[in-house]
Amino acid sequence: MGVLLSREHVLDAGRFDVPPWPPEPADLRWACDLSEWQPRAAEWEMLLGLLPPSDREAVHAMGAAVDQKRALVSRLMQRRAASFVLAVPDSDVVIRRTRAGKPFEAGESAAARAAHGAPNFNFNVAHDACLVVLAADAALLVGVDVCSPFRLRAGAPAEYAGLVSAFEGVLTADEWAAVRGEEAEGDADDAAAVSA
Repeated sequence: MGVLLSREHVLDAGRFDVPPWPPEPADLRWACDLSEWQPRAAEWEMLLGLLPPSDREAVHAMGAAVDQKRALVSRLMQRRAASFVLAVPDSDVVIRRTRAGKPFEAGESAAARAAHGAPNFNFNVAHDACLVVLAADAALLVGVDVCSPFRLRAGAPAEYAGLVSAFEGVLTADEWAAVRGEEAEGDADDAAAVSA
């Protein structure tokens, strides 16, 4: 799987036509694969302790353990991104959410953001199955979404025909060509996830 990570480009050029983004410190693209991470109780509590009480409560409010894991990593990534870009300790980062639920860093003044070369620093996070991703930018409004291949989704239907039926009237001819090209190579579920 090709992913973009901060300034370390890991890119499967055969699948994506993505130019490298400017090497600005505030322009982050992070991805975290949780598929093999099984934290022990002490590790979990230590990481949870890095969050403010309201975030710890939000993580605990998630019902399933897998949801708690994604919520914890998402919140840690948000805090680390803001800390890194704004050059403040993680403990000084204040994350709030818009009415629509988009997170933003609320602790730094506009003057401090400009001094760090990030006048409109903002970020967004998303998760699906075992993947948690974050995108951030110094000046531009960003959004991010992720869709995991079927084989990484616990309990998801692995039936390709159902996916084809669901997206029959949604994907363009070029997107279907990409799906069919991957289908011939045996990775139809991956192609559908990339094209969707």
